[in-house]
Amino acid sequence: MAMFFVVFGSRLLLVYGYTLPHPFWDSWHVEGEWLYKPFLTGTLKFGDLFRAASEHRPVVLRLYDLALLSLNGQWDVALQMTVNAALFALFSCILWRMLSEGFDRPSRFLLAAIITAMLALPAGWENTLNGHHAGWFFFYIFSGLGIWLAVTRPPCSRSWFLCLPVLEAAYFSLFAGVIAPAAAAATLVFEMLREHRTNRRALAAVTLLLALVALGILVEPRFEAQKMDRAQSGAAFLISLGYTLAWPDYEIGQRLLALHAPWVMVIISLLLRKLDYIPPSPMIVAFGVWTYLQAAGIAFARGRSGAPPAVRYMDILTIGLIVNFAALILLARQKSSLWRTATAAVALVWVWSVWSGLERRTTYEYAVMLPGKRVSSLVQESNLRAFAATGHYAYLANKSPAEIAYYAGSEKVAALLSDPVLRTIYPASIRPPIAVAWPPSAVFQEGGYAPYTPHIEDAQVLGSYGSDGNAVTGSIESGIISPLRLPYLEFRVAGDLGQPGLALKLLEQSGATITVAPPARSLTSWTTVRVPAPREPFRIIAIDQSDKGWLAFCQPREMGRLSFYSNWLLEHSRSFMAAGKAAFGLLLLHEVWLWIGIQRRRKTCEGKERRIGSLRGKNNLTLSIPPRA
Repeated sequence: MAMFFVVFGSRLLLVYGYTLPHPFWDSWHVEGEWLYKPFLTGTLKFGDLFRAASEHRPVVLRLYDLALLSLNGQWDVALQMTVNAALFALFSCILWRMLSEGFDRPSRFLLAAIITAMLALPAGWENTLNGHHAGWFFFYIFSGLGIWLAVTRPPCSRSWFLCLPVLEAAYFSLFAGVIAPAAAAATLVFEMLREHRTNRRALAAVTLLLALVALGILVEPRFEAQKMDRAQSGAAFLISLGYTLAWPDYEIGQRLLALHAPWVMVIISLLLRKLDYIPPSPMIVAFGVWTYLQAAGIAFARGRSGAPPAVRYMDILTIGLIVNFAALILLARQKSSLWRTATAAVALVWVWSVWSGLERRTTYEYAVMLPGKRVSSLVQESNLRAFAATGHYAYLANKSPAEIAYYAGSEKVAALLSDPVLRTIYPASIRPPIAVAWPPSAVFQEGGYAPYTPHIEDAQVLGSYGSDGNAVTGSIESGIISPLRLPYLEFRVAGDLGQPGLALKLLEQSGATITVAPPARSLTSWTTVRVPAPREPFRIIAIDQSDKGWLAFCQPREMGRLSFYSNWLLEHSRSFMAAGKAAFGLLLLHEVWLWIGIQRRRKTCEGKERRIGSLRGKNNLTLSIPPRA
C-alpha cells in the first residue's frame, strides 16, 4: 500500500499539474478515427484490433480503450492517464514482489524504498502525460509477469506454460514485448551454463521462447519512416547505445561502468558459484538481460545519427537501475570479505553516480520540460475548445502542430472535431456545449465579465458585469433542457459566485435544485465546477441580487461518470502521496521496533548464558537434561 500510494500519487500530480484531457498526437487517428468511430457505428471488425500502428499491433491497448469508452460513455484522456497512473503503481508493487523474494526484512524494506523513490520521479513523464501510451504500462506488467513465470517455474510444467500467453500479451501491448521471451530464454541458458549440464525440458522451453521472438519479429509491421528513425551506421548505433546506458547522465563517461557494475558482478559471482542461486537471482539475471536488450533495441530502432533516448524510454532505464540496486543487495550476501569490501566500494560509487544523475534530470524536467508541456496544453485546449464551440476555422488556421496537439495539420483536426460521431464522445474540455435557449436580458449579457478576467473563447459566455460595472441586478432563466445522456455537467464560472445575492443553479421539473458553486470566488481566472446532471427536464437559473458583485459562466458541457471520479482523484493527488509517505513511516517504525526487540532478546539470552557459565565455573556443575520416560 505504501509503494502503491506514493507512486500513484506522484503520477497523479504530474497529470493534474501539467496536462489536460484532450487527445494528443497519434491518439486522434489511432484511437478516434480507427477505433472509436467504427465501434460507435457498428463497423469495427475483429481484424481491426490487430491493425498496425507504427511498428506495434496494440491489441491490449485497443481493448482497454474500448472498455473505458463503454464504461464512461466519453473519450477522456485525463481518465486514461489516471488509470495509467494506477497501472504504473501496480507495476511497482509487482516489480518489488519479484525482486525481493528471498531477501531478509531490512533488504526488502530498502528495496521497496528505492523502487518507490525512483518510479515516483518524472523520468518517463511522456508516457504518464499521454493517455494513448497505456500500452507501455501493460507492456511493463505483462513482460515482468511473463519473465517471472518463465524463469521461476519448472520448465515446460503446467504453470510454466502460462508464461506464453502472458508474453504474447506483452507483445500485443508494445512491439518491445518481443524482448521479454528472449530475456527469459537467456536466463534459462545461463542456469544451464552455471550448472554445467543441459536439461531437456529447459532446452524445449528455450526453443518455445525463441520461437515467440522469431514470430514477433516476422509479423512486425514495416513502413518507410521506420528506416529514417533507425541508426544509420554502426557508429551511430554505438553512440546512441552509449547515451542509453549512461542514463541518467547526459554524457557518455566513466560513470557508465559504475552504473552497471553491480549486475555484471552478480553474473560473474553466480557463474563462479561465489553466490547461491537463491530466489531473487533468476529475476535479477532476467531483468538485467531484458534491460540491456531493450537498450540495444532503443539504440537500433531510434538511434538515427547517434541520438540519445527519448523521454518515453526512460522508465525502462529506471528499471535497469533498480535491478542493479537489487544486485547490490544480493552481492552483500557474499561470504568472502574481499568480495564484500569490493561490493561496498561499488555501492558507494553507484549511489553517488545515480543520485547526481537523477538530481540533474529531475531538476531540468521540473524547471523546463514539464512547464513547457503545461503551457502547450493550455494553448491546445484554448484553440480546440474555441473551434468546437463556435465552428470558426480561424481558431485552427495557420497553427503549428504544437498549438493544435496534432501533426497532421489544422484541416485534419477541424474534420475530426466536426465529425458527427466523434463529437458525441469528446471530453468535456473540447466537446460542444449543450444547446440552451436564453431569453433577452438587460442584466446577463454575452461577454459580461470584468476586463481583468482572462478572455475566454466560447459560445454564449453570459455574465452580469456590464458597462456600469457590477451595480446592475436581476436574474435570467433558460428554456427547458431535456435529460442528458451523461450523468454530470461541467461549468466554467468566474466572478463572486458563492457570495450573498449571487447564485447559479439547476431547477428540476419537480422543484429540486442543484447549486453550482465554486470553492472560492475567482475574479482573475475561470474555475471549473462539476455537478450531477438532472435526470428529468430542467432549467438553468442565474441570479445577481448584489450591487457589489458579479458572476459569469460558460454554457455547460456533459461529462461521464468515470471522468468525474478521475477529476476527483486528480484533485486529491497530494492526499495519496501523504498516505503513502505515512505508511512508509509506520513501516520504518515497525522495522525499528522489531530490531530493538531482537536486540533485547539477544542481550537477555547472552546474560543467561553468562550466568550459566559462571555457575558452571564456580560450582563445577554439569547441567544435563534427563531423558524422557
